[in-house]
Amino acid sequence: MVQPDRPSERGPLLPTDLLYVVEPSGRAGGMLRRVRQCQPDSSGAASGGALCYRALFDRAMPCPHCPIAVVASTGQRQEWVVPDPGAAMGLGLFVARPAGPEDAGAVEVAYRFFPDELVRNLFRARLVALGDRARLSPRERAVLEFVVMGRTAGDIAVVLEITPRTVQFHQTNLWRKLGVDSRTDLLRLLL
Repeated sequence: MVQPDRPSERGPLLPTDLLYVVEPSGRAGGMLRRVRQCQPDSSGAASGGALCYRALFDRAMPCPHCPIAVVASTGQRQEWVVPDPGAAMGLGLFVARPAGPEDAGAVEVAYRFFPDELVRNLFRARLVALGDRARLSPRERAVLEFVVMGRTAGDIAVVLEITPRTVQFHQTNLWRKLGVDSRTDLLRLLL
């Protein structure tokens, strides 16, 4: 059985953790045609004809929000990104698209796993870049970080040892500099 490499267990993230081609089956999930990249365990590589969710992810049932079903149901020639709610201690994403002409009717799937630490660092980097573009002061950056975490003005005031009114002042400046009207608008900027 082939297990996906988890970056948390093997070090740095590779460009693609798994890349495989699957033929949709009458059942949920699909039958493997081939696996292009993965690390086999001691039992050897997955062969064609195995159910993808069993051979690659050791799951008894198809993956939640099966990417094969998403692509098969749309019939469109585009790429779909589907989250993997079954990913433990990180963010798993399936990037699925119809396979090339040599695999008519099949779906090509790349599975990427991002450990929690990497996701947090990417989010922090996005906050820094947003602050740099808007030329935020150090205090505005601190308030921004807490606002994004969903903290209230009172909570932020206690942590930063300033008054809630001063927090509101910095938050008003943030909104103006970033061109947003609410936390929801701010979160959209970060995506």
